[in-house]
Amino acid sequence: MRLIQRAMAVFTLAALGALAPHAASASTLTTRKVLAGFNSSDSLKRLHLYGSGVSMELNTQPKYIHSGTGSLEIIANEAKNKNPLGGIRPGLVIQLAKPVNLKHYREISLWVYVPKSAAAHFFGRYDVRLAVNGGNPYWSFADVSPGWNHVVWNFARHPQNAIAGSGSGATRFLPVMHTLTINLGPLMSGYGLAKVYLDDIRLVPMRRLVSTTAEELESVLGDDDSWSRRYQAVERLKALGGLRVL
Repeated sequence: MRLIQRAMAVFTLAALGALAPHAASASTLTTRKVLAGFNSSDSLKRLHLYGSGVSMELNTQPKYIHSGTGSLEIIANEAKNKNPLGGIRPGLVIQLAKPVNLKHYREISLWVYVPKSAAAHFFGRYDVRLAVNGGNPYWSFADVSPGWNHVVWNFARHPQNAIAGSGSGATRFLPVMHTLTINLGPLMSGYGLAKVYLDDIRLVPMRRLVSTTAEELESVLGDDDSWSRRYQAVERLKALGGLRVL
């Protein structure tokens, strides 16, 4: 049994190494980082909204706030859309105050509130799209529902998008992030005036690993629900000499 576990560990090391070469150890784990919280008009200064027929405002209605005292209201006005056949495609670029190295984080999390009247006009495929630094890496959230949608981009569970941008092969690893782009829609015709709310946009760090013995660490390698714990287990087993080519 131990031989099988060691063999699986070697395979896991290779697979995880291909995903991201710089796994965070327990000493480098960090806290959740707020990329955009909308608690004052000043929080809108590092935002760039683009798309025909769209505008944005700070919302203070509690129903459309996930945390804090405000959220971002994106307004899509069908009458002002210059490309009616293609629908409205709101796009938001968040310019970070300081660059962030994504190797210390496991996912991007944000909340999107879509009123029922607007949800019916989303295309229903790739309704929320996220991109780092303008396009690489990128990820899509398939289909929004009325009410609050928790959009979570787990880097490890979407390796084809998280590692590599379109056509770049599996050689582009998680970068230092300068901007995060959020694209919505398209919203198809018939909605008139639609409002969508964004809030609580965060980076979520790796989960801390508390296992210490080689046996405990080897058992973590089979945990399919936490890639960050597997990363840390691999790094500790390497340090303990518990991983070796058979």
